[in-house]
Amino acid sequence: MTWNRIQLGLGILLWAALAGRGLETRAADSRFAKTHSRSQYVHWIDLYDADGKRINTTDADAPPYSPVHTCGRCHDYDAIVHGYHFDAGDPRADAGRPGEPWIWTDTRTGTQIPLSYRKWAGTYDPTTLGITPWEFVLQFGRQLPGGGPGERVVQMSAAGTSRPAGATIAVAGSKAGDRPGRWRLAGLLNVDCMFCHARESAYDPEVWWEQIQKQNFAWAPAAAFGLADIDGSVASLPDDFDPAKAEEGHATLPKTTYRPLPTNAQKKVFFDIVRKPSDKACYYCHTTRVAGPHASPDWTHDEDVHIRAGFRCGDCHRNGIDHQTVRGYEGEQHASGLSVATLSCRGCHMGETSKVGDVLGGRMGAPKPEHRGLPPLHLERLACTACHSGPRPATQTARLETSMAHGLGLPTHASSPFVPPSIVGPVLMRDQQMLFPYRAMWPAFWGMQAGQDIVPLDPE
Repeated sequence: MTWNRIQLGLGILLWAALAGRGLETRAADSRFAKTHSRSQYVHWIDLYDADGKRINTTDADAPPYSPVHTCGRCHDYDAIVHGYHFDAGDPRADAGRPGEPWIWTDTRTGTQIPLSYRKWAGTYDPTTLGITPWEFVLQFGRQLPGGGPGERVVQMSAAGTSRPAGATIAVAGSKAGDRPGRWRLAGLLNVDCMFCHARESAYDPEVWWEQIQKQNFAWAPAAAFGLADIDGSVASLPDDFDPAKAEEGHATLPKTTYRPLPTNAQKKVFFDIVRKPSDKACYYCHTTRVAGPHASPDWTHDEDVHIRAGFRCGDCHRNGIDHQTVRGYEGEQHASGLSVATLSCRGCHMGETSKVGDVLGGRMGAPKPEHRGLPPLHLERLACTACHSGPRPATQTARLETSMAHGLGLPTHASSPFVPPSIVGPVLMRDQQMLFPYRAMWPAFWGMQAGQDIVPLDPE
């Protein structure tokens, strides 16, 4: 045998071994599809309803599509629903570093209560105040992308299961007082993937909020993504309404009329989506603006320097299919166990220190700040965001408005600079031996005294 033949023989054996390993790997693969490519996958997909049945969009009685059963056929919904944006109602979820709570504001009673299912310091757990998931969704659904309290009623009733079921699940075993009759009619407010992953301007959060106010939870995804027009309102139906006994010409569940959609020969529908959400999708829930009589007009403010440099929110605030989004603060311990230190301000701009003590450059072209003339103590005691995020610290705090607290992103005629709740900032507070900028608000409510504590009353 010549040397060339020996090489060929070894090549065949090596190929066979690798092929065998490939077959073993495929046999153990998940049922969830992956392309492992940086290109954007083109989504021609079937639509499925809350019972997992394929939808014929030309049917006059077609039901609304379900993100759980449509997106979840290829993507791990069980993993997604435990992501940071959706797991607030899960008692097993890590509370994480304190962030912005929801603030229940009621001008009739002068109430502003900071609420968080994560039990952060200074907040109140909605459950302990008697605020049910149903009430929470109707109060804060405008900036709630689904999941959490929108599915909590099923997590409480479906013992031993973590995956929420569809809109037709029986909820009789849910928490007392949480309107099981309403949930049965409205359906669940599942995580709506299109809230973030629709191509820019293809998704309408205002329509999402309108459907929630009508208690059309199961219909909100189809309406907000522009797939269908919805006629009717669950809010107008009594708790004991039985769709099976509805008479023609009388009240009925909302009717779904699908618009003419791009479809192929297999009747699959084209979903125009993106893998990395656009910044505008993030801004809808994460906008902060300076308000008050001394605030300068919005158009005079410069855009964030990172956005101007071509970055997008998702470049630093990354996540995998588990949707545990990197928050980017000093000392963050990510749920995956992987180090995310280089995705903080200091980690990106200061770089790392080599074995010989030389400081390397920043990541992704980030300029290394020299801070000439600034005593080193400042860098040891001040977080980067103390000076480089939001209004500069001053002798007086600025009045602030946020999306979550003031519904920014929705059209309004309330132009007063004193629209509640009252939030001010920045307020420097110590955390991990460093000063970080915080926003502050003063809770105000009617309550009942219990020992040394005063427990807020539900504003209703």
